[in-house]
Amino acid sequence: MKINLKLRAKLVLFTVLILGAASMFAWQYITSDLTKKSISDAKIVAQTTAQKYANEIEANLNTNQGMMRALANSMNDLITEDGDLKNEQQLDLLLNSFYKRNKNLLAAYYILELEAIRPSWPKTHGRYISLVQSQNGTLSSLKATLDTGNIANPTSYYYQTKQHPEEVLAEPYQDLLNDQLKGLLMSSQAAPLVLPSGKFAGIVASDLDLGNFAKLVKNIQPYPGAEAYLLSNEGTIVGHPDESKIGLSLSEIADNLPADVQLIDKISTGESFNYSIEDGATPYFITFVPITPAGTHKSWSLALKIPLSIFVSRAEALTKDASIMMMFGLVFLIVFMFILAHFVTSPIKQTTHALQQLADGEVDSIEKLNIKSRDEAQMMGESLNQLIDRLKEVSSFAKEIGNNNLEVTINPKSNKDSMGNALMGMKDSLQSAHIQEQERKKEEKQRSWANTGVARFSEITRDTSKGIEEMSQEVVAELVKYTEANQAGLFLLEEENRDHPVLELKACLAYDRKKFLEKEIMIGEGVAGRCFQEQETIYMTDLPQNYLEITSGLGAATPTNLLVVPLKVNDNIYGVLEIASFTKFEAYKIEFIERLCENFASVINTLRINQKTQYLLEEAQMQGEQLRAQEEEMRQNMEELQATQEDAARREEDLGQKVSEYKAQAEKAAAMVELLRTEMKSVQKNQSAHQQG
Repeated sequence: MKINLKLRAKLVLFTVLILGAASMFAWQYITSDLTKKSISDAKIVAQTTAQKYANEIEANLNTNQGMMRALANSMNDLITEDGDLKNEQQLDLLLNSFYKRNKNLLAAYYILELEAIRPSWPKTHGRYISLVQSQNGTLSSLKATLDTGNIANPTSYYYQTKQHPEEVLAEPYQDLLNDQLKGLLMSSQAAPLVLPSGKFAGIVASDLDLGNFAKLVKNIQPYPGAEAYLLSNEGTIVGHPDESKIGLSLSEIADNLPADVQLIDKISTGESFNYSIEDGATPYFITFVPITPAGTHKSWSLALKIPLSIFVSRAEALTKDASIMMMFGLVFLIVFMFILAHFVTSPIKQTTHALQQLADGEVDSIEKLNIKSRDEAQMMGESLNQLIDRLKEVSSFAKEIGNNNLEVTINPKSNKDSMGNALMGMKDSLQSAHIQEQERKKEEKQRSWANTGVARFSEITRDTSKGIEEMSQEVVAELVKYTEANQAGLFLLEEENRDHPVLELKACLAYDRKKFLEKEIMIGEGVAGRCFQEQETIYMTDLPQNYLEITSGLGAATPTNLLVVPLKVNDNIYGVLEIASFTKFEAYKIEFIERLCENFASVINTLRINQKTQYLLEEAQMQGEQLRAQEEEMRQNMEELQATQEDAARREEDLGQKVSEYKAQAEKAAAMVELLRTEMKSVQKNQSAHQQG
């Protein structure tokens, strides 16, 4: 026998049967599965929370690793195989600048293989190290050449980087040499230095204080009784709520581990995993999330340990509350269905049809309901009409968003309008992403502009055979053109052959010749003199009238922006650069000009050293020529003196011969006189005898 029931009776009957069956099923589900679901949700929450903090730690490591990578790229441009540390000054300048911008680091240093950079080094081992660190608030540097011996330490991160030139996050260690840092747990992040030929040249690295990460890990407690641990690649504990366990190996403190869990192996391979343990009477869930800094291949891990009892007790309370609410709800629904069934039968077909259209996605073609029952059915119809209007508005909003119109708006009905608020949040997120992308492109464009400019000016200053004035003029002309400024002047310090040092204009572009071409500035005089004296950049946007003029065929105009930058390197200042423009200098342009002035100061120092060396060389050559001329003159004088001596000797010999002849003649004359005297005497005797006779 068939029983024909009216729609109201069917609705009530089926409602009671369905609600009864649903209640039984819900009760069974609540009592049997809610605890499991709560534990499952707890595990998901634990993994999500651990991943959040792991991402934060990884971001910190990535930031420092990115800076190390950028510093290594800059240093690679300065290292050559036959360089023999010719660019040591520039390398130290980069290192000091990096450390000053990152004073949270314990130290920064670079190590170079002497075999790679110094052809004259006779050994296959040996390193050169340059280190900068802060001691008692004062910046200090250390440089040393080490003959390390032919010893390979496979556990050293330097040795590992040398064998496989890649970025590295070192295992934690304690500094046993520096009394200030003694006992402090630290790590190092390093990037390889590679010669153009691809040969390993060394590393640039920085030392991290792992105490900062330990503090972060200690504060991770998303739930009462939860604990977090930070572990290195080889299982060393970097962060732990119990500070006495920091620095120990995980294997020394891990208890009650499942037999199939290989902790150290999974951590070292960067695996994400979890397991449950019983610690006394309390069950715990432990999840491990890898932390892999960009550019490295060794992962650390963040572990989060959460007691499951919190979620079990919550599940039991929810079960009790849900049971009570279910009983009240069931009774209420049965009564309500008896009342509601009478009013919903008449408009139900129209409503069903409209709902079917909505289910089919026919938002644009659906027509509004026209229910005038003046009861809940009418309210339901009106609500459905509002929903139709809202869905049409949402559809139009989505189309506009799809057409990349991020200015379109949709007004949430209230603070509880989750869909409206979510759509506006989506639009805001897309706008924010668009703005961030534009900012990123702008910053990338500015970095590219600065790097291109550095390369262009490096080409100009690379030819050190040019004079200072010639190179200065080229730099000024190119700088005005590249920065889209209007005029610039370069003043260099001159001290030689002067009563007092002055700043002399060496190069200029678009300056008024009458005012500047013959100008010398005293130290401390004017903006340029004050910039030189203070050794700090001066940027002025409100210049005095007629301070500078730019003249063209259309007349003269006064720039409104003036930038004066000292040419300083290593606390030595060589002059100032004055550059003027009608438009404001943006921060990245000021930073670029300051960087250029620092590099050009180094070039000026090199050029002046070369000029002085050339002058001394020419002076030595001139003195050598004079000495050779004097030596030649003395040789000729000696030859003339020797000829004079030989002539005097010949004359002396001739005179001796003549004297000998004169003596012989005198002796002969004397003999003849004596003979005559004898004969005279004989004659006189004869005459006397004759007279007497």
